[in-house]
Amino acid sequence: MNASHPDSLLDTSSQDVIGKPIDRIDGPKKVSGKATYAAEYALDNVAYGYLVRATVGAGKITSLDASRAKALPGVIDVITDYASFIRNPQQGGETTAPTQGVEDVAYHGEIIAIVIAESYEAARDAALHVDVQYDAAEGRYDFEAHKGEAEKPKPQQIPPHHDQGDIDQAMADAAFTVDVTYTTPSQNSAAMEPHASLAVWEDGALTLYGAYQMPSSDKQQLAKALGVSADKVRIVAAYVGGGFGSKLGIAPESVAAAIAAKRLNRPVKAVMARQQVFDATVRRSNTEQRMRLGATADGKLTAIGHETLVSNLPGEDFFEPTGMATHFLYAGDNRRITHDIRSG
Repeated sequence: MNASHPDSLLDTSSQDVIGKPIDRIDGPKKVSGKATYAAEYALDNVAYGYLVRATVGAGKITSLDASRAKALPGVIDVITDYASFIRNPQQGGETTAPTQGVEDVAYHGEIIAIVIAESYEAARDAALHVDVQYDAAEGRYDFEAHKGEAEKPKPQQIPPHHDQGDIDQAMADAAFTVDVTYTTPSQNSAAMEPHASLAVWEDGALTLYGAYQMPSSDKQQLAKALGVSADKVRIVAAYVGGGFGSKLGIAPESVAAAIAAKRLNRPVKAVMARQQVFDATVRRSNTEQRMRLGATADGKLTAIGHETLVSNLPGEDFFEPTGMATHFLYAGDNRRITHDIRSG
């Protein structure tokens, strides 16, 4: 965007709500404690699920012995489905299932099983007694050591690479230049409401009360993960207690609860513990961002570069679009805006 716009697009939006005193119709229920969140629906005969996490960062599950857990009071079952459980959450807006398969562990904290009991406390205690053995593998944890293996991802919200003009020559010709590299750590959301799903099947159809921000596309993700048609899945998300993007796509507790509910023929509620939220839901990648600016003696930008390196799991092509705003916030005839992924 190299020219100013004659008026504000906010003033001509189809919503026609900017600057108007609009009531928060959900406000009274929220402040009075009457809003019903995903884990708060009162269904009959609910069983409680607690997710079991992988304790290695990379490797393969060689055995899972649930006998000690099943022997504890109140425990109903320990359910695994290595093929169908999802390895990682899906991105918001996608309509395909997330990557599935958890026998091969891709990260510490990956959800590999769910303990079902008559109470949350019994399920949580039993999860500590599930004995899992692994053939541990060498992980890739050093971002710096492997950044030379980064690859160009597929186009997402923006093209991963964009070049215009000759930024290198413009930097050489500029009266003033800036060339710096910044790094940011990986970040996780910590919403007041953790990720939660309450799954109930009736006549071959699934209703999932979930903490999800995009139920329209999320139901398609969930249906494909479960191998059923989308018209057999309904997601109810009347209120979401914070998401910050981490609840845009489905997370592992949804598929685990749905599989368990179908197998037991009774509703199953699975609420992630805070550490599980940090381990197994959407994170913002750590980044390395090289920023370059070139300007004339009177301060006019002639060059702008924003080159980003991010990380993700193998096979995942989503990249944090750090350079999105750079495309339209700044002028400059010569520019390079790129995003590359280091997998591992």
